[in-house]
Amino acid sequence: LHLSQWPALVGWATVAAASARSPWRLALFPILWTASEHARANLYGGFPWNLTGFALYRHPIWIQTASVGGAYAVGFLVLTVSALLAAGVVHRRRAFFAGAALLALAAGVFGAARLSGPAAAGSAIRAALVQPGIPQETRLDPNAAAQAYRAVIEQAREAARDPLDLIALPESALPTYWDASPVLR
Repeated sequence: LHLSQWPALVGWATVAAASARSPWRLALFPILWTASEHARANLYGGFPWNLTGFALYRHPIWIQTASVGGAYAVGFLVLTVSALLAAGVVHRRRAFFAGAALLALAAGVFGAARLSGPAAAGSAIRAALVQPGIPQETRLDPNAAAQAYRAVIEQAREAARDPLDLIALPESALPTYWDASPVLR
């Protein structure tokens, strides 16, 4: 329920800030939405999942703006292009469509230029990703906690047989907190 407050707050603020036909309403929306994502990711212990910018993770050219402002910059770019397209439809003005096209073109050129340069120097990291595949019902069953715990630890130990720099576990893979387990400490 507490996550629903952010879109509601953005909707209320967008409507309260400008009249229905005002281009300012569409101009404010990307700013308010990005600010709400930042607040959601940092307040109340943080919940930085499903940010708008994450939608482009499979498109390296379009996410290069993250080098300037993280996932928030990518999301702001997506929202601004969308708001410009919406303004073009609402106000029936080609200038808004042209603005959206120019912004997308600029982001694409920036991304292509950044990706065409030499890769950053550094050494390769050897990593293992452990995905235990334990059903949710089993993870939440207190009687099965020990079995789930052993399964995850065994998979991590198996991965550690190879020389690795990092072993990554899903944040909810273990049925206990890290500091409550002598094996994990």
